[in-house]
Amino acid sequence: MGFSCVIKQGKKDITDSKIMSAYLYGLAPSNSEDTDAPNRQEDLRRIVSRCEYGDRLPEAARDAFKELQEAVRDNINSLKQNHCDTCTCEETVPRGWSKEACEKVLAIDSSSITYLSGGY
Repeated sequence: MGFSCVIKQGKKDITDSKIMSAYLYGLAPSNSEDTDAPNRQEDLRRIVSRCEYGDRLPEAARDAFKELQEAVRDNINSLKQNHCDTCTCEETVPRGWSKEACEKVLAIDSSSITYLSGGY
């Protein structure tokens, strides 16, 4: 059972480009060997799958995309190791997912999203 989604800014499909994958690859860990994060790939896919009217109502698409961005932001924030107020430790390097891929998704203006649909 495979997952795929389409997310559009106007008529431009951003899941069919270098911005993000239609399978949401790289945005979260996908197996137990990957660096842990609060949200796994299956959690991100669930957010998209739950969006019932994102293919007809731009407002629903934007709301789901904002939720997706929040989950991705939580993953990036989990890389920071704040042991104390003066902590100078390096960020954890994600294994099995990409900080750069997450940053591309976070750079998208959620108000520009007009369509979001996907599922298994």
